[in-house]
Amino acid sequence: NPTTLEIKGLLIENAATNLTNYSEEADNAWWAKQAVTISANTTTAPDGALTADSMVETAVSNSHGIDRTSIIASLTLGDYVTSSVFVKQGSGDRRLQLVFGGTAFANAPYCNFNLDTETVTLGLQATVRSATMTALPNGWYRCTFTVQADVTGSVRPFFRLANSNSTAINSYLGDGTSFIYIWGMQVEQTSY
Repeated sequence: NPTTLEIKGLLIENAATNLTNYSEEADNAWWAKQAVTISANTTTAPDGALTADSMVETAVSNSHGIDRTSIIASLTLGDYVTSSVFVKQGSGDRRLQLVFGGTAFANAPYCNFNLDTETVTLGLQATVRSATMTALPNGWYRCTFTVQADVTGSVRPFFRLANSNSTAINSYLGDGTSFIYIWGMQVEQTSY
């Protein structure tokens, strides 16, 4: 149990490969930044090291977050892909939004995670399969999002800030100060 640390038994999962690079370095150039400033190593990550980054929105009207501009995987119709990330509330009333772009989806599937109320809002696309939000010590959450390909095509991940009215378009006027902490970005071509 991530909160009480009670031993719940052995967890056995199939092997999978993280398709992202620099999963603990949102400031790395591998990640494209859109209307955000990334400050590296600003707080203690879930593993106890000082490696979690701040993702601060800029004061422009745009989407705010990091993504991979090039393709990280090719999916066949019906394939699953799952993203996950560790997040913690920083300053301002901001949420986390996970989005999948690329040609494998008729519409970009998305999910919003409210870090204050611990609620998850799924996009309405048929490709959306599930989302989870698990509370961890020290205010951290592990957020996961699973979708299924509509057609054979490419996929790329987006990890974004969101305001209370965010949709898949997720464009709003940033205030220049609101932020969340982010760490451990992961994308796997699996259903979990």
